[in-house]
Order: sequence, then structure tokens, then C-alpha cells
Amino acid sequence: MKNPLFLLYFILVFGVFGQNQIQQCSDTLNLDFEAGEKGMYVGCLNYENKMDGVGTLYYPDKSVYSGEFKNNEVEGKGELKFSNGSYTGSFLHGRYHGFGVETRQIANQMQTSRGMFLNGTLVDGQKEIHFDDNIKQNYSIVSGELTKVEQYKNDELLLIFEGDFYSNSVLKTGEKTEFDGNIIITSMYKDGVEQERRSNIENNYMPDNVSGAPEYIEVSLETEKNGDTKYINVTFTQINKQYRFVFDTGAEMFSIGYRLFQELKEQGLVYEDLGVEVPTIGVRGEPTMNKIININELKIGDYTVYNTIAYVETLETANANLLGIQFLKKFKHVYWSLNDNKLIFYK
Repeated sequence: MKNPLFLLYFILVFGVFGQNQIQQCSDTLNLDFEAGEKGMYVGCLNYENKMDGVGTLYYPDKSVYSGEFKNNEVEGKGELKFSNGSYTGSFLHGRYHGFGVETRQIANQMQTSRGMFLNGTLVDGQKEIHFDDNIKQNYSIVSGELTKVEQYKNDELLLIFEGDFYSNSVLKTGEKTEFDGNIIITSMYKDGVEQERRSNIENNYMPDNVSGAPEYIEVSLETEKNGDTKYINVTFTQINKQYRFVFDTGAEMFSIGYRLFQELKEQGLVYEDLGVEVPTIGVRGEPTMNKIININELKIGDYTVYNTIAYVETLETANANLLGIQFLKKFKHVYWSLNDNKLIFYK
């Protein structure tokens, strides 16, 4: 086994020797550029007096390249510094080619491109743009195509665009996701036009969120004697107890009153608090705050419904339990038979 101290000594000596060899390449060439502009090269030359090996090239515009040359061209590893930025990485025929990192200041933007370049163009990697107001945009590029754009404010994610893009980086076909605290809004685009918009605090149709054998079910609406109010029964699966809700076509959400929610919690309701509170207007026109939850599982007739969004009243005196129109969006179709006083649900 070789002595580790000897190996370290060898590496140090070899490294210093290598550096001395590079430093000894100090040949100078005065170069002519277009429009009669002058530049200079200091470094290694081959037998034909061409730039070859390691050196530094000084351009007329004050840009400076330090690195490897081959047969009079910038080729290999090196660093190019220019008036508003720099590039460090691989070159071929004087262009970015291979892995590299470019930083560039443009007006109020600091742009950083990192990844694989081909003939001067980033084809696989990330481009970051930092703005003065703490806005940052990330562009993901795969096989020469823009596939994803992310926007941040103070390092907090605000927007994601993902899919196919127009040449001006506007989403053509794909998905846009907006983040507002714990609220997530997703929009689907086709040919630059929004086709569908969903939120994590709304009920939306998802086929795997409704289970049950029949293609459809009929659920009777109940009324009290000499009353017009219609009620529908809802069973909370973990509790296995039925509660009646007002079927209110004037209400938007599935709303649980304060007292009922306290009872459901005590009996083991499985739910997720989404960390969002929103105001709603009551029947007397007074605003009340509601927290939004996701109920793991409940039943309507013979259907089991998963991941139901519900608004929960936070005011102790707000005890209305309403099943509104927005809840019906959990299903593929819902029909209301006025003559038979029933709802028909298709999963």
C-alpha cells in the first residue's frame, strides 16, 4: 500500500508543476476583427502560430475569454466575461456547447441559464429570471422546448404553467396552477383559451370520488307537514349516523352548522382542515366566517362520496345545515324530479 503522505505530496507537486506549465504559455498575438477593430491573445500557440491550448482572448468590446483553444478557435472549457454578465462552461467553435452556466443582467432582470447548450442555445436545463420586486420566474427546457414556467414572489410559489407553449412563452395547451395561501386554483387551456377552472376549495366531478354499484340512484326529498322546505339525508360514514340537510337551490356550498360540526367531531368525523377561512352571507344578509374542510367519506343513498368540500360555520349561533348546488358537481349528472320530489344522481 502506498504511503498517503507520498500520494498527497505527489498531487501537490504535480498540480504546481501543471500550473507552472500553463503559466509558461505567454505567447502574444495581435488580432484583427471586423471593422478594423483590434484584439489580443495571450497564451499557448501551436506550431502554425495558432491559438491552441490554454490562453486568454481579449475582444475589442472589452469581453474576455479565458480557457481552452483548439486550432485557432475557442473550444473546450472556459469562461467568457462580457459587459453585462458571464458564461462558464463548454465551448465548440466559439459557441456555448455542452454544460454551462450563463448569467446576464438585462435592465431590471438578472437572468441565469444553467444546463446543456447546443450551438449557443440552452436545450436542456433551467433559466431563472430575477426581477427588482423580488419576483422570480423559472423556465424548464427539455429537448429544446419550453415545458414549464414557475413564478415566485419572495420565494413563495404563486403560479405554475405546464404544457405546450407559444414562441412568446405564453401557455398554449396545458395546465395553469395558481397558489393563494392554501387555496389552489387549476385551469386547463387549449389553443390559448381557458377550457376549465377548478379549485381545491370547491367540489368538482371526479369519477373515482363516487362509488356504488348502480349507474344511478334516486333519493327522495323530505318535507315537513305544511312546509315547503325540502330536506335530504346525508350519512357520515365513520359515524354511521344520518343527518338531514336543507336542499337549498339558492345556496352554493355544502354547509355544516356550528353545533352539528361539534357533534360530528366528537363522534370521530375524519376530515382535513384546509387552512382556509372565507366569509359567506347568511339569510339575513349578515356575513359570517366559514372554515373549509375536506370530508374523507360520506353517503348519499347507496353512493359513497369521497373528498367532499364543506363550509363549516365558526359562529356559535350559525347552525343552518345546507346542501347547495355546488355539492351536486361531485356527480356526473343530477336531475331533480319536481313531480316525484326526488333527486336522481348519476355517478
